[in-house]
Formats: sequence, C-alpha cells, structure tokens
Amino acid sequence: MAIRNTPEEKQLLALIARMAVPEEDRVAWMENIQANGLSEGLAEEIRQKLSASPEGENEADQTRRARNLIDLTRIIRQWRLSRQSKKFDKR
Repeated sequence: MAIRNTPEEKQLLALIARMAVPEEDRVAWMENIQANGLSEGLAEEIRQKLSASPEGENEADQTRRARNLIDLTRIIRQWRLSRQSKKFDKR
C-alpha cells in the first residue's frame, strides 16, 4: 500500500535521483521509499553504499560523493527528529 511521503522522504528521493550509484540500487530504493516510507535499515543501507569509495575515483567524484553523504546525513537527522516529535505529541 502506498503511503504519503514526508517532506524529508521527498528530499531523500531527490538526492537518490542524483547519486552516482548503480541504477538498480537507485530504482529499488526509490520504489521502497515510495511504497513503504523510509526505515532505519534502508537509511543505513543507503549510507553504507554511498560511503564506499570505488576504485579509481577521481577528486571531483569524491567531492560529489562527500557532499551527497553530508546531505544524506542531514535529511536522515531531520527525518528522525520529525518522526520522534510526532510520537511525542501522541503521549
């Protein structure tokens, strides 16, 4: 069942679209987020894949990957804070 994606998930979808990762990973992540929303496991999988430095990567690609990793970290922190504040309001 499709869910309504949060603003953080929409930002993550935009980030994934511009990442330099294999197409099958990108499509699988985007479909999973759109169908089920973001989860801690998926966030960790994306972070690990983005953190891995491929052989022979030039300096421009390293810089782009580092910037994407920073953006990913920021979006995940916002997502966690948003999720926790929604749970806090229900108490």
